[in-house]
Amino acid sequence: RESVMGGCPVVLVSDSGGIATCLADFLKAAGKESALRSWTKKYEAEYVKKKDDRPKWDKIQRAMQEIAAVQEKEKKISSFALSETSTAALDLHVLNAVINDDTQCRAGTRLQLAVQWNRKEVVQSVMLNLRTMAPANDFAAAEHFMRVQVAHALQVAIERQQPEIIKLLFTAQESAVGL
Repeated sequence: RESVMGGCPVVLVSDSGGIATCLADFLKAAGKESALRSWTKKYEAEYVKKKDDRPKWDKIQRAMQEIAAVQEKEKKISSFALSETSTAALDLHVLNAVINDDTQCRAGTRLQLAVQWNRKEVVQSVMLNLRTMAPANDFAAAEHFMRVQVAHALQVAIERQQPEIIKLLFTAQESAVGL
């Protein structure tokens, strides 16, 4: 709760059990009355074994509501499952949590960070959103911003010898207007 309320990005392993699974399920149910009733029924039975447990359960519910309200506005929580059949990469979720948080990562550093982590899929995603990060209402400034970001990222990819990312960025550099 403190991390989310304090503005930090959080990576949540949704199937790790305990309060993490409880929170992941709450966030899925948030805003859906029927789903919230099911969540309450399931977890109240788990957390309220005796009468003395009721205040703790009430505190958990309040914290979940506060976290869900922050999540709705600021998207601070990146959640994934780590089941036996999952191919989830923790580094990818950490990177996305940081890159997608405007308070943690400036628009101008997102593409370079994705290249430094050698995550082609994140590079592609950032490039798709690059135009929205550029200065609004000034086409020349926006085009310059995009060209500079791609050029800096391309330099990093060349230094790190990342041929797939170089190819992706080189193509983007040739057609910076079409990013």
